[in-house]
Amino acid sequence: MENENQEKQITLSSLFTVLRNSILWILAITVVIATASGLYAKYGVDTEYVAKIDFWIDNFSSNVSSSQTAGAEDIASGYITLSKSDITFDRIKEIDPGIMDMFGASEQKAKINMIRAISGETSGNTFSIEVSTNSPEKTFALANGIQKVLPGIIREYTSVASDNDKYIQVYTSVDSTDDVREEDASVLKYAVIAAFIAFVLSYAVFFIISYIDNTIYSEEDLKDRVGGPIIGVIPEWSNNLEFNPSRKLINLIKRKKIRRNAYIDKYGVKVSTRNYNNKLISAGAPFAITESFNILRTNLLYSAVNGTPVYGITSAISGAGKSILICNLAISYANLGKKVLLIEGDMRCSTFRYIFEENIEFGLSELLAGIVEDSHSLMNSFGHENLSVITSGHIPPNPSELLSSEKMKMFIDKWKEEFDVILFDLPPVCEVADSCVMSKFMTGYIFTVRAGYCDYKTVKSAIDILGGVNAHITGFVLNDVPLKGSGYLYHKNYMNNIREEETGK
Repeated sequence: MENENQEKQITLSSLFTVLRNSILWILAITVVIATASGLYAKYGVDTEYVAKIDFWIDNFSSNVSSSQTAGAEDIASGYITLSKSDITFDRIKEIDPGIMDMFGASEQKAKINMIRAISGETSGNTFSIEVSTNSPEKTFALANGIQKVLPGIIREYTSVASDNDKYIQVYTSVDSTDDVREEDASVLKYAVIAAFIAFVLSYAVFFIISYIDNTIYSEEDLKDRVGGPIIGVIPEWSNNLEFNPSRKLINLIKRKKIRRNAYIDKYGVKVSTRNYNNKLISAGAPFAITESFNILRTNLLYSAVNGTPVYGITSAISGAGKSILICNLAISYANLGKKVLLIEGDMRCSTFRYIFEENIEFGLSELLAGIVEDSHSLMNSFGHENLSVITSGHIPPNPSELLSSEKMKMFIDKWKEEFDVILFDLPPVCEVADSCVMSKFMTGYIFTVRAGYCDYKTVKSAIDILGGVNAHITGFVLNDVPLKGSGYLYHKNYMNNIREEETGK
């Protein structure tokens, strides 16, 4: 098929789609982290005590050259760097030997702490140094030491004449702890920064999950990754295992749950936990569901060949919803007045007994094994006019051999003379060979892909397997597509509009 090898492409549309599908999760994560960061800033971050010293550079001294005057701001930046050097701290220790004890037991540790505590800024011929520590006494001691020793150090280690005492002067001094201001950690600042980081990182995580996720969620996914004609899109019919495109991780867990929780029922058949109750279309069925099966039926009618078409419905793996889908398609055909034969060809895992809520002891396996000779004796309408159903019967030891037998061909040729359409429910392609051995009898296969459940690689493998036996895929049906947030909601809106027109409201 044209697009079967196409890889995912990163586009603006895909970026927006990830954001739209994950926005609630992203916002929730952002709010939680921003709140936690704000609480940490309020209760977990120590209060800072800050002192600021302003120095003035006398650019008009006779000992200052014109080039120094023009580059006063660069010169001031150099002075700030000098204030953080070991020279400054060594001089402070000389005038106040006890200052190191205030910052810790280790002289080196105290020096590092003080270096990190200093910041500076320049403005023309002035520069400022800010000192911050976790106590007012430490801040005052460090600031006072710097304002005492820094002018002398600058005169000593620059080209300024040593006798120019007025070249560097303290403009605003720190004279006591009263000049030290208390500065709490900004709750808003912490929260905003944390919110931004959380939003970006959480979006990146969801995008990565989306990019590496091969699950098919929408009709666009099916077209882009698989290709081939899409002949039907069936909305989800509420059940206990619904899937949502924005809940990718939860979907993965649910997919495993369906397979893991399969059990052996009272008839000795392995079945999944899928809910089949009240899932057959009828007068009380949702309009969107009924209309979607009518559209699928119409597409098949237009693609039919001369004579009675024989369609087999299959999927890549179990749990795709093919059985309930083929039953409803058969009812839709029958409602049109077509004589329909529906056959449960999955003799390994019977589900018709749950869908039609009636257990029939004998079925297709007994017919093909020669236990029952007349196929009409096995047909049941289950209350639906124009519909005849043959269930699977008991599990035989050799389902593939029975399905591919000459007797199977004989019965199909006979049924073609009696019915307008024949529909087979067949096992998943990637699990058993039964679907493939039926290819020689099929007009085409209806391939079911369950939205949010089937992944591209498995579907691709199933398509390759069918291609190996020259099977014709009539089209793909995307099953269980969520109505909410999708374009398929128009079915419901359209029906509501019709009802409003009929009632005059």
